[in-house]
Amino acid sequence: MSAQRSLLLISTGGTIDSEPYPESEPDYPPLSTHKGACNAFKALKTIAEDEYHLDHIALFAKDSKHLDSDDQSTILRQILHKTSYRRIVVTIGTDRMVQIASDLHTQIKSSAFKLPCPVIFTGAIWPLSNGAEKSDGFDNLELAALGRQNLSPDIYVAMHSIMATPDHIKKDVAAKAFIRIDP
Repeated sequence: MSAQRSLLLISTGGTIDSEPYPESEPDYPPLSTHKGACNAFKALKTIAEDEYHLDHIALFAKDSKHLDSDDQSTILRQILHKTSYRRIVVTIGTDRMVQIASDLHTQIKSSAFKLPCPVIFTGAIWPLSNGAEKSDGFDNLELAALGRQNLSPDIYVAMHSIMATPDHIKKDVAAKAFIRIDP
């Protein structure tokens, strides 16, 4: 299939693919737990299978708080070497999503590397395993995969109806939501 119709999902862990969070508790757990299933890829198939040929690379099953500089380098290498895609979606924990996306954005801008396509980081406050009516992950994946089809090659974050470069979005921890900001 041509690059015009191909999307790559790179999964790194985070809440989006974690075990269900208890709905009776007012706060979510401090660390996500994984048992190996990539719920994001399953959900993406239902969301974008008619629009794209989908490929998946599972890099890690880590909470974003545990992603280190070596992990970030691995993510960057995967992005830069995948030149046959129209779009790359990276699922990641939301605690450090914006910071990691920003770090990678800075590394790319200060190097001779060129992004092959738009790279969109997304995740969830509530796991996909909690179901469509309880998880924001489905909407975030849909935005990352199908939103704003005219994006130029760059790093973006897609969360809670916002698609923006990392310097224009942040997590409001108290509200459990992402908001647009002016840098």
